[in-house]
Amino acid sequence: MLFATLLLALSPSALPAAGPAVTPPILALTDDAVFASARTKLRQGAADVAVSELNALLDATSDPDVKRQAADLLTDAYLALGDPIAALDMLEGVMDEQPAHVDFELANGRAFVAWTNQMIASGATQEDIDLTRLDALSSFENAAELSPAGDHRALIGEAYLYLYHFGDHAHALEMASAGLEASPDDAELLLLRGCAGVYETYNASVAGDTERADASWNTAVADLRAAAEGLPRERLEPWGQLAYLYESKGDGVQAVRAALEIADRQPEPDFDNLYRLAKKYSFERNWNASSLALQKMTALSAIELTRRVRAESELDMVATELSWSVGPFVQRNDRATALGILRALTRAETNAIDVWHNYAVLLDETGANADAKVAYEKRIELDPRNPRAYNDLASLLHRSMATGDNADEVRAEARELYAKCIELATEQLAEENLADARRNELTTARTLATNSLDEITPKSPERALGGLLDGLLEGLGEAADGASGEGAGGEGGAPAEGAGSAGETNS
Repeated sequence: MLFATLLLALSPSALPAAGPAVTPPILALTDDAVFASARTKLRQGAADVAVSELNALLDATSDPDVKRQAADLLTDAYLALGDPIAALDMLEGVMDEQPAHVDFELANGRAFVAWTNQMIASGATQEDIDLTRLDALSSFENAAELSPAGDHRALIGEAYLYLYHFGDHAHALEMASAGLEASPDDAELLLLRGCAGVYETYNASVAGDTERADASWNTAVADLRAAAEGLPRERLEPWGQLAYLYESKGDGVQAVRAALEIADRQPEPDFDNLYRLAKKYSFERNWNASSLALQKMTALSAIELTRRVRAESELDMVATELSWSVGPFVQRNDRATALGILRALTRAETNAIDVWHNYAVLLDETGANADAKVAYEKRIELDPRNPRAYNDLASLLHRSMATGDNADEVRAEARELYAKCIELATEQLAEENLADARRNELTTARTLATNSLDEITPKSPERALGGLLDGLLEGLGEAADGASGEGAGGEGGAPAEGAGSAGETNS
């Protein structure tokens, strides 16, 4: 194997602290080491360094196999830089010197496809676009003639050209199926047939052929899932197609799960798609789906969720819709996740009442008393006419924060809040044409506040003695009833409903 020599400069930290200048040694890298280095640079996004390394190797070697491998990898490096013309120029020079080989033709085909895509994006004439496509097709056809048995790369390249450039999904599907007859477990062929199946499903659906559309959908999903199992983890294509298929079928949970697979495999997650799905399924009331997207967003970057909500023109409406997606977590008693989502929404500076109410209630339930107090106060600020808001804050103060040296002050504040709740509820219950649900809500809030206020209000000596005498007389009456045989089955007075927070999450 030919050795390529590259000069590698030592870093300053590697040089002696004193003494004469040291000349960096000439280190010889094997060709395989150059290829490994170039592949690493490509993965790291340093395609320009890979181009430099591979061009140096290409100029230094006369070994046909090394030259072929270098040209193949160099093509990918040029395409990563968005320069397909440089790749084609390089390949033309190499192919003039070397015998025909499938790898050269495949690289040529990839470069022509990339150039075609650039021409489409830049608005080139249709004639020029068509000619470049035909060059790509010719390269793949040449590669197919040179391919050994079992090598389906040329077939796959040609089939994708028919699928995405010539718009002939039926031919691509036929080619994929033919390849799978010989290699039924080939993940690349399964991916190809799955991608073609997406187009078959769409066209059948547009044509109103529901039976064919369903059959194509099922086959495409099976192919894509099998391809995902067989391809390297970093290959995102099957999951992108699956996300589309599930979304088109109305299966929000599976669509989001496919999107999560993509997010887990990307160096930089696609927040655009996660946020789009979170909004879509929140507004559709598919909270099992939207909750998954929001959970992933907050796990990856709660700040990103906050930023996107804050940028909404209808901030409060969007925040409210998204906040209802915490329901599945509350039902599973996963309050930490629910709080993480709601916290991100409140930091978007929303004035959505439901967001602050649900946030306050969950903070209250998890013992975050100081934060719950702030959230309840924000809730009252946003909706000062709602009796329930005053009762909930009063209950927090009364039951959880009336301790220590300032306990009397806290209880006094709670009494004022209970009284405010009773006042507002009584005033609103006197209104005409109240809906039953609203009347029940007001009645419940007033009852809870009344009972709690009675419990928290200090008893005067006279009132305490009166209560004692009332209890004594009641006891004597019960004894007399028991003696006459009317106690056991009589209608005993039910104990008053325990005073507590009326707080329940709105969802």
